[in-house]
Amino acid sequence: MINVFEVLTQLNIEQLAEQTIRTMSDGEIQKILLGRALAQDTAVILLDEPSSHLDLYNKALLFQQIKQAVKEDQKTILFTSHDLNTAIQICDKILLLLEDQWAYGTPDELIKKGVFQSVFPKETVGFDPLQKQFRICI
Repeated sequence: MINVFEVLTQLNIEQLAEQTIRTMSDGEIQKILLGRALAQDTAVILLDEPSSHLDLYNKALLFQQIKQAVKEDQKTILFTSHDLNTAIQICDKILLLLEDQWAYGTPDELIKKGVFQSVFPKETVGFDPLQKQFRICI
């Protein structure tokens, strides 16, 4: 059984335990919601845009915790995201939903198939398969 205080410590949010949600920032609320999901100790966790409202540092901490839960606690974590660069870095598998099609596989499989090159208009956002990331075309 998961100890709630252990989850608070893992997520570095012990100071939020006594606060009301009305006094928290959107980023703090995101961390609390992840903590609540981890503390429920289920085999599968569904998250909707878990890194929204987080700065880069806190986004990195959040995804480190998610990866740790997958690896150490044998959890299956499914999450939605519009942040494709992050998804490519951290996901074991990606289900990419496009307007009239979908693609599924590991990030490397999808890169090899050229799936990411067709996500956005090339004159706006390009995909660099060597760097494994999207870039704004200026």
